[in-house]
Amino acid sequence: MKPLRFFAILVLSLILGFSLQAREARHIFEKAYDAIPDKASVFKPGGEWFPYPAYEDRAAWDKLTGARKKKLIAQAEKWLDKDIPMTLASQYLITEKTATRKYTYGVENVLRNMTINLAVGELVEGKGRFLPKLIDVLYYQAERATWSYHVHTSRQSNHRALPRPQERVISLGSAHTGEVIALAWHFFHKKFDEIDPSISKTIWNSIDRNILSSFLDESLSVQNWWIKPPRASITNNQMTYTNKFVLMAFLLCEKDPDRLLQAIKKSVAVHDRYMDFVELDGGCEEGPGYWDMAAGKVYDYTRMLYDASGGRINLFGDEQIRRQCEFYPAIYAGGGMVANFGDGGAFRKNDPFMLFRMGIDCKCPACIDYALTCFANTGTGKFSHSLSIGEFYRTLEALRYDPVLLRTEKKALADAGGDMQKMLENIHAKAKSTCYPQTDITVLRNASNWFVCAKGAHNGQSHNHNDAGSCVFYLDCCPILVDAGAPTYGKSNSGANRYKFWPQRSDWHNLPDINGQLEQFGAQYATRGSHFDEARNSFSTDISQVYAPDAKCERWIRDYELQDSRLIISDTYELTERVAPDVMNFLVTGDVFLPGEKVAGYKVKKGEAVIAVPGNDKSTYRERVLVKASKGLTPSVVQNDLKNLEGVVDPRFSGPWKNGLRSLRFTSAENAPLKGRYSIVFTRMK
Repeated sequence: MKPLRFFAILVLSLILGFSLQAREARHIFEKAYDAIPDKASVFKPGGEWFPYPAYEDRAAWDKLTGARKKKLIAQAEKWLDKDIPMTLASQYLITEKTATRKYTYGVENVLRNMTINLAVGELVEGKGRFLPKLIDVLYYQAERATWSYHVHTSRQSNHRALPRPQERVISLGSAHTGEVIALAWHFFHKKFDEIDPSISKTIWNSIDRNILSSFLDESLSVQNWWIKPPRASITNNQMTYTNKFVLMAFLLCEKDPDRLLQAIKKSVAVHDRYMDFVELDGGCEEGPGYWDMAAGKVYDYTRMLYDASGGRINLFGDEQIRRQCEFYPAIYAGGGMVANFGDGGAFRKNDPFMLFRMGIDCKCPACIDYALTCFANTGTGKFSHSLSIGEFYRTLEALRYDPVLLRTEKKALADAGGDMQKMLENIHAKAKSTCYPQTDITVLRNASNWFVCAKGAHNGQSHNHNDAGSCVFYLDCCPILVDAGAPTYGKSNSGANRYKFWPQRSDWHNLPDINGQLEQFGAQYATRGSHFDEARNSFSTDISQVYAPDAKCERWIRDYELQDSRLIISDTYELTERVAPDVMNFLVTGDVFLPGEKVAGYKVKKGEAVIAVPGNDKSTYRERVLVKASKGLTPSVVQNDLKNLEGVVDPRFSGPWKNGLRSLRFTSAENAPLKGRYSIVFTRMK
């Protein structure tokens, strides 16, 4: 694309992005903070607000950890003999050229996990056994040039990956590391002083250098763009994720009362910029893969401010926050799978302990029910919730909420007469079709546990794929129509390659090729007139303007109707000129049988196809779905090799989609009418 044309499209995209998101700002966090008259007496340096016992209070830690004590100690022991990983200068230079994230991301993640596990193990055991290794890993990190990933150090003024000490970049990685080190400093700095006061001082200086002072330094506004994003279209999870970790570092480590209040004021403004950008309906346009970094961190932030203010800042009852909490359970398809779009994966990865806490604090029964389904073990009839350490703060919070969780589980099981399966059925019966009209996402459900999630919106969203109007479809927790998700981050999904590569293109989603054309990228390529019909249990949207003018499309209404025992996907269209056939694309995992072929004794007829999803042992099919197309559509199938642009099979696809991915395509006649209706009906085969 020529630079001038690209710039024009970018400007138009930004203008439309502003118009789509424009509404009155609410400033809910700032208003709650400003309403506190005696801020200096409420927010005091030293971290006394933190609702956890001091390291020295062994009785309190024994009570807090309870039955989890042995497991947490065992998890820490695994790190005692592991080497402390290093990030080499050559690795930064390699990642700068290749855009791969495996080097610096891998090292930073291991360093954090090592720190958290050792710190939690020492807090739980209290014998000093983990302190030497913990000091080693903390001291090493304190002396490093940066805690940022290479993709973020490139925000430096020279746009290179190797870190420049004079430009401290606060990013996803460095902020998270900052919080982890701040928590370790909070709990152990007195113990460190007994060993050598220089340990605590060195660690605190690194927190100040990398997080505290850099956050307050206005000269670093370009490097730390998320504090005051230059345009609304790049407002995303990086704000909530990074800001939450930064605030924790200040609340625990800042020694100057004036700087602490200055930081809190600046921090709540950042969070409000995010809240005033995302939709009031609570939907997450970035998809479930980023929900935890977005809505999940909004909740964490809300909880932190509540505790740090002694309950004076209480936003648990805010409708937008509550709806954000409920979004993830709403798009949960069951069986460990979620309705994914954009760069999000289809398999659940969010922490059920965190969703349980959300449900309790924000009074969201759907979040509580979601957690119970994750913890329920129908084989044993008991709840199973092994606590795997992921984030330091959330691990502590899970321990704090353990008694509430146990009481909730006991009551839910008792209400079902002690029958775990009955309890799950009771939870399922509560799940209904729901719509997020501003985010333009709709979930359709029926009594047979069929699940459809469809979206409208536009193709200029954060972590976007060209998928406006697409859907996913699960039949009793079994994936039928899917979204592949994103490839391993690198050249395959960045820069000029992004919308040329198959995972981001509309023809590898559940969408039509209109008159030979694919969907286009940009906020100007938007759906129109989206409508959720609750009585009909359907969702429809006009996708005609999501395609380039070469599609010569005046109207294309994509409609999803979920009935008791079938799903109907129809397209009502009007073209001004016929240039090429239309193609209805459906991305499936499993086997596809075409006319003339046999499956389970059934011979597929003309205009039909059968989608057969293998079971775990591959010897039988878990589900078989008959797909019938309207007259004039001819089925075919295209196998996907799951490779990246370098020709290598990508584990981001081969891992979750073990049954492979195929595109089932129904193609119209070359001289199909300019106006008409296509219909595809999905029914379960006995």
